[in-house]
Amino acid sequence: MLRRWLIGDAELLQRALSENVEHLRPWMSWMAEEPQDLEHRRAILARWEQEWHDGGDVYLAVILNGQVAGSSGLHRRRGPHTLEIGYWTHVAFLRQGVATRVARLLTNTALAVPGIRSVESPHDHANAASSHIPQSLGSK
Repeated sequence: MLRRWLIGDAELLQRALSENVEHLRPWMSWMAEEPQDLEHRRAILARWEQEWHDGGDVYLAVILNGQVAGSSGLHRRRGPHTLEIGYWTHVAFLRQGVATRVARLLTNTALAVPGIRSVESPHDHANAASSHIPQSLGSK
């Protein structure tokens, strides 16, 4: 299941990130700011909710069997006609196709948005697992 992260999810996101610090730190620049205290986490989630309501980015919880399997989003960082997919997968759900399924779903969703002509999924090319995802969707 994909659903927007909400302010009430602060503890859930906090726990998921704390379980993945070592896994995510080499690949996600924002992990340099972790760990955050719970008050700051709520402020981040409030900002994400506001961005969504203002027609901007959407940040999504990836839930599988009732557990946080990762996070994803569609971001307007690359101009008015392009959406960028961002994602990370919880270490307990690696190599199960979670990120590929999410990327496929979000690519199809993004391309259905009026005015969107392309979807990008930037990644660190040293991260072989992440590099595989856009390739499996037919892009480079």
